[in-house]
Amino acid sequence: MSTFDIELLGSPIFKVDSRQVSFVRKKALALVVYMVCTSRSVTREELAEFLWPGSLPSRAMGSLRTVLAEIKTLFGNDFLVSSGNTLAIDLSSLTCDYHVFNSLISSSSSVDDMKKAAELWKGGFLRGFFIDSSSGFSDWQMQIEQQLFCDYKQLLRNLYEKEIETGELGASLTHARMCLSLDTFDEESHRALMLSLALLGEKRLALRQYEQCRKIMAEEFDSPVEEATRLLCEHIRTGEVRKSATSIPERRHAFRLAVLPFHLPENFELEELLFLDMTMEGLEDYFAGIEGLKTISRTSTLAYKDSGKRLSVIAEELQADFIIEGFIGSDGNSLLLEGRLIETRPEAVVAVKRVDLLSLENPADAAKQIGDAFRQHLGLAAPRSFSAFSVEREGMGRGAGSAFISKLKLHAKHLLRIDERAACLQAAELYGKVIELDPSDAEAWAGRGLALYASCDKGICWPNRIDELPEVSRCAHRALKIDEKEPTALNLLGNIAVQTEWDFHAAEKL
Repeated sequence: MSTFDIELLGSPIFKVDSRQVSFVRKKALALVVYMVCTSRSVTREELAEFLWPGSLPSRAMGSLRTVLAEIKTLFGNDFLVSSGNTLAIDLSSLTCDYHVFNSLISSSSSVDDMKKAAELWKGGFLRGFFIDSSSGFSDWQMQIEQQLFCDYKQLLRNLYEKEIETGELGASLTHARMCLSLDTFDEESHRALMLSLALLGEKRLALRQYEQCRKIMAEEFDSPVEEATRLLCEHIRTGEVRKSATSIPERRHAFRLAVLPFHLPENFELEELLFLDMTMEGLEDYFAGIEGLKTISRTSTLAYKDSGKRLSVIAEELQADFIIEGFIGSDGNSLLLEGRLIETRPEAVVAVKRVDLLSLENPADAAKQIGDAFRQHLGLAAPRSFSAFSVEREGMGRGAGSAFISKLKLHAKHLLRIDERAACLQAAELYGKVIELDPSDAEAWAGRGLALYASCDKGICWPNRIDELPEVSRCAHRALKIDEKEPTALNLLGNIAVQTEWDFHAAEKL
């Protein structure tokens, strides 16, 4: 009787009597993997629906027969056992690293067993293998992949904790680094590495590891390190770390949340694009003010716009616990915005919030409605502050002011795209706030002039244009004093020259 050896914790490898075999059809490989991992009997109809969803039953059953014939050719008659309408794999002569790994990581596992389990990991479940045409198998694969990833990460944590306790500091360094290679934002593993280095007498390297951790948290989440990390650093600096009195604080890391770019309809309007951009800005501002939550930077999340990557891959690369995604669309005669909160391990939509949009004028309100719904679902406290698109001048540092000024101007530009007088006046007000914060902003002066000029154009009759022209002219001239080539200001003065003097020569020159 033949022996079978299957490796699934990396790129899949199949051996029959120590000889490697290769599949011609992906779905033949998928069927073997599914039946080996589930270790149960399966009906032919269940397999046909699982691997060929949406196909006609007769066609799916025909494809299944072809796949079963390939498996029989590769593995022989003894591998796949048929009993009436059901199929099962004979596990008595089969060895699979998936089953070995799971048996070695039980709660009663010894350190030696855990080390053997860690050695089985070769990069992840079915690394590099996927099937687009079978949603059932893809969903199942993703669930197993995420569960194994979590189990492997916890295994490494258990190992380095025990190794620090028993003084196996070289091994604890190795396993802490392996854990950080999976999740560079895991402060618990950073602390394990710092502690191991300090106990080995490598104080300088331990402090360097702290600085690396601090830099990662600042750049990715714009937040300080956890208190436990800071205290450990202080103990290392002062030489208070002692082997007999050390432990890694068991504290769950703060939730990590990523706001992915929302989806637009196929024939989207520019106003919808700007509205979604502002809503995402508002969501990030909202969640950034919540304690116990770390928001992944927009620089990182924007890289996934239209990337086509699976959500599980994005979650792993960003190391996000939760992801927010959504879309803007039509519901009959009105627009709606839908946001979805997704827990990444296991991948599941845990909350949905729909916002009916009467207009595209208030992205901050839409962001707050979605933010409130998802915050309450996660059981988090309200944000310390949420001032999207509004600001108090006192107490705002230069860096914060600069970032906020950019948001104010972006919102004003969005409002100018809406063909209504009220929106134009609101844009002029926003540009006015920018000018209060920074009187040297030429773009804001010109933008205020443009907004007032556009508001006049929405009047009932021609004379309404004249009302705001003196203020429009003043704003344009102020902008040109700051930047003599400010294009919006030059265009405004050209329009005024035509409207008031019929001076086309001056207008063309401007």
